[in-house]
Amino acid sequence: MESAQRLRAALADLPPDAPITVVGGGLTGIETAAELAAPGRRGVTLVCDGQLGPSLSVPGRRYTEKWLARHGETVAR
Repeated sequence: MESAQRLRAALADLPPDAPITVVGGGLTGIETAAELAAPGRRGVTLVCDGQLGPSLSVPGRRYTEKWLARHGETVAR
């Protein structure tokens, strides 16, 4: 909990256009990147090794990648 509170405070101190990188293209990484984009923050990059959301179906992966792109996020492989 303490780590999450420190992260929240650090993110609150950043300007909205500050670049943020989330490492990991699994469900936790996708959710984290999506939550960071929700308040209108731009410049979020999700770094994954290979396939985004490997546990998702093919249509689910397509939808997720399109959603992230619509919200100004970049997926880097």
